Amino acid sequence: MRNGLIVGLVVAMGFGTFGSSASLAAPVGYETVYEENFSTTYGNVGGFNPDDWQYQELGGRRDATNVQDAVSVGNGKLTIRTYTNNGNHYTTMVRSKKTWTHGYFESSIRFKGDPGMWSAFWLYRNTIWSDDAYSVPGRSPATSGVEVDIVEHHTAGWRQPNNSSSVSNSINTALHWDGYGANHKVAGKVTSIPNLYDGEFHTYAAEWLPDGYKLFVDGVEIWDTRDNSASDGNDTAGIVSQVAQFIILSSEVQDNTWVGMIPSGGYGLRGAASNPTMEVDWVRVSQLAAVPEPGTIGLAAVGALGLLARRRR
Repeated sequence: MRNGLIVGLVVAMGFGTFGSSASLAAPVGYETVYEENFSTTYGNVGGFNPDDWQYQELGGRRDATNVQDAVSVGNGKLTIRTYTNNGNHYTTMVRSKKTWTHGYFESSIRFKGDPGMWSAFWLYRNTIWSDDAYSVPGRSPATSGVEVDIVEHHTAGWRQPNNSSSVSNSINTALHWDGYGANHKVAGKVTSIPNLYDGEFHTYAAEWLPDGYKLFVDGVEIWDTRDNSASDGNDTAGIVSQVAQFIILSSEVQDNTWVGMIPSGGYGLRGAASNPTMEVDWVRVSQLAAVPEPGTIGLAAVGALGLLARRRR
């Protein structure tokens, strides 16, 4: 996530039922095309499947350094850990090697945060980064991509030094487009969900449609980007990527900003109980199932009946 959504529309959800969920069914008509349950620990430093995942932006980023040993896979989960050593802060970001266009993207995640940092599950494409991408004729969010923040979680608000339960039980969802320079645009929403920060896993999802995005928590819709009245920021009508993007799982550190202030003692040495963590139980991508051409179902049925008749002779 490049730029935090500082201002948002806070919504206390009064509909649907939020709750811990190990698995939720994708919308009717979708079929799973990718699923990662982190059930196997591989031999690389991070322990993730190197055929499906890789690090994103190792090295200095904001007020921390992205390093390989800040992520691990074990006990059926991927864990991103934020820690401090000799006054320096460390965390990391990992991304999927596979990319997709449109679909239903979901993950079961448990957040444990601290001021001055946040964790996120989002969709990205490297061409979004170029500040002048949209000065090129024909370039647009549709062709250069849209950053889709499915969930961002933090525990402190603007320049706050301490955790706030009201913030801990909230999430950010946002869209960023037109690069991150002078043309940068953002729209998003801050959603308050009672008992979200309950120490359990919750499922966060985005349905990427040809004309917009729908965001969900535990199967309950919290934002349809096609409805401009439901968010804060720039107009989201027609803002949707039509090009393939990858998944990012990340934690980031930034002091004295929209996520609060880094604790004076940092986050503790790697492996300390005080480390903020983002635990990912699973990641799943579903896409609309192929619809048979008119008449092919009937022809297939006739063929099957003919085969059965021949077998009975």
